Amino acid sequence: MMDWLLYNPIADLSGPAFLLVYALLAAAIVVASRLQVQAGDTSLAVPLPAVATDRDPSQVAYLRGGPNELLRFTIFDLIRRGFLRMCDALPGGKAEKQQIVATGIPGSEQLTRFQREVVTFYATPHTTAELFKSNLGAAATLEGDTAYKPALEAEHFLSSPEVRSTATLVRLYGALVLTGFAAYRLFVAMMKGHNNVIFLTIMVVVALLVLLKFTSVPRLSRRGREYISRLATALHPSSAGPALAGAAVVPILVAAGGMAALAGTEYEQMNAMFPRRNKNSSGGCTSGCSGGCGSSSSSSGSSCSSGSSCGGGSGCGG
Repeated sequence: MMDWLLYNPIADLSGPAFLLVYALLAAAIVVASRLQVQAGDTSLAVPLPAVATDRDPSQVAYLRGGPNELLRFTIFDLIRRGFLRMCDALPGGKAEKQQIVATGIPGSEQLTRFQREVVTFYATPHTTAELFKSNLGAAATLEGDTAYKPALEAEHFLSSPEVRSTATLVRLYGALVLTGFAAYRLFVAMMKGHNNVIFLTIMVVVALLVLLKFTSVPRLSRRGREYISRLATALHPSSAGPALAGAAVVPILVAAGGMAALAGTEYEQMNAMFPRRNKNSSGGCTSGCSGGCGSSSSSSGSSCSSGSSCGGGSGCGG
């Protein structure tokens, strides 16, 4: 029995030949595992709902990108509605970064609990970098999980627990085969007095990492990704589809496509509001906010969202 274990077509392979066989086996397992995980997502078996502009844009934002996108959209929506405004940092500050501040207008009864939390946070001016270091991220997670996640799961827009369970099993079986086959080769090498197994060890680690990556389950199901794609395409003003873009659909346009979807609209300057979306932005000289962020009592009519940003090579003076 021992002789058969140590002397057979696999055990007798040279080092380079075995590495090639192992690489081919790993590739086959990764591809088969990926296909099996994809096959487990049957969400597209049910026809997609029609694209509609009356869908809750906050729900769409949460669907597209989770709590962070819900938070970004909420900031945009509150600026659009006049509860927040953008303005420059006060002179002498640590950094000349654009800030957001509450306008102080009445009407908070129109807002949800989460929206009121955001307005309260901006009672003191903050940059968007400070926003994502605050506890509003946790508040956005709670809002999304309680207000939107159940409905999205019911529509099969989020990857189901069954798909995740399938992926876990596929990943486990693939890992067992990969490590078992490599362990057998290591056993043979030790029994034959071969110690040069560093390349095999590296290949095993790489194969397991690739398997893990290719069997990961995205947050959105295939149905959810397809719906978001169709919604963003149909609503975008420059799309070849129905020209639905207008003041009434700007919120859901942003929710489905992100701040970049505002290009060419009256809210285009808000695309630079979040550094993560526009890392090269020089931050901010917007007209209508020359008074800085020292006061939160300006009216919605003077919201900075209606001002023009300093662009191109022009300075920010006069």
